[in-house]
Amino acid sequence: MAKKAPTPTDPKAVAAAMKRVMPLVKALPKEERLKESQILASALRGAALVHRTKTSDESGSPIVFGGDVVIEGSLGIGCVCVVLGDLTVRDALTASRQQTMLVVGGTLRAGGVICRGQIRVAGAVETEVAFVETSSVLAAKTLLADLVLLESDASELAGKVKAKSNISLTYPDTKGLEKLRRVLHPKAFGTVDGDDALYDFTNLERALRRRKPWRAEG
Repeated sequence: MAKKAPTPTDPKAVAAAMKRVMPLVKALPKEERLKESQILASALRGAALVHRTKTSDESGSPIVFGGDVVIEGSLGIGCVCVVLGDLTVRDALTASRQQTMLVVGGTLRAGGVICRGQIRVAGAVETEVAFVETSSVLAAKTLLADLVLLESDASELAGKVKAKSNISLTYPDTKGLEKLRRVLHPKAFGTVDGDDALYDFTNLERALRRRKPWRAEG
């Protein structure tokens, strides 16, 4: 992301945001948690109070945004990231690896959410598609989606879910895959090495990132 000059931040707003964020941070694995002092220092410096950019991939060192973040394209995250305000991603938000830890103090809005690792949101998640990989966590007060897709029984979803389609892929049971095949556009559906019993989310992720049709026609 392009750097932005620090903007003065309202201490009262920061204090309120910290109250929302810290319980979520404490729910992360101990080795991945940011200290409260780290988050507070970044927030009070006004780091990325309102941040707008097209498409971004973030990895490496932990990142703290002291306010709202707006991404006009797609966002890939492969690190510990804390957003004190709302996070809006027009296309796909991808938590790209199991070590990803994303905490949002407000509302998360995205065209699609691909969750590996942990995504924890104080408010609502509003998205067309939410995919939760095995051994990953998507937690929010409310999840509003057209499609919620869980890769396995080890995909954790926490909060009130309101979805038109809620599908869990539990191998070797193929009922979930059969239902998914009826929901997804053929170009967004992918199998593993031609095995109809296993699903590869790559096609769906690519469709979301490029704003291609993901719903079945008709």
